[in-house]
Amino acid sequence: MMGLPFESRKQIFKTIALNRKVKVDSASVAIFVPYPGAYLRQLCIERGLIKKDHEVTGDATEPNIKSDLLSDAEVVGLYKTFCLYIKAPKVLYPLIRFCEGRNFLAERIRAFLLRIYN
Repeated sequence: MMGLPFESRKQIFKTIALNRKVKVDSASVAIFVPYPGAYLRQLCIERGLIKKDHEVTGDATEPNIKSDLLSDAEVVGLYKTFCLYIKAPKVLYPLIRFCEGRNFLAERIRAFLLRIYN
C-alpha cells in the first residue's frame, strides 16, 4: 500500500527497497483508501486530509486524500511505476522516473518496460 497519510517519496522507496531486497516474484500495490470505520480515516478527518462526509471513490488507483508531501500526480506516477522500480535495474531509475509522467512518451516507454520487467 502506498499514498498513506504523511507518507513521503522517500518512505515509498523504502518499501520498494524492501521488495527488491527480498526479491519478490511479483508485486501488487494499491493506493490508500480511507474506508469508513477505519482508524486511519478518522486520523485523515482530524488532520484535514479529507472531509468528514468524504465518500470513498475509485478502485485504489487514485488518491482519496490530500498530502503536503506528495501531489496526486506523484502518487499516481509512483503507483504506475512501482513494479518497475522493484524489478528493473537501478541504472534505469531516471528513465522510470520519467515514466511516472502523464504524457504519451512516458506512457509508451512505461508500457514497453513493463512488458520486459513485469
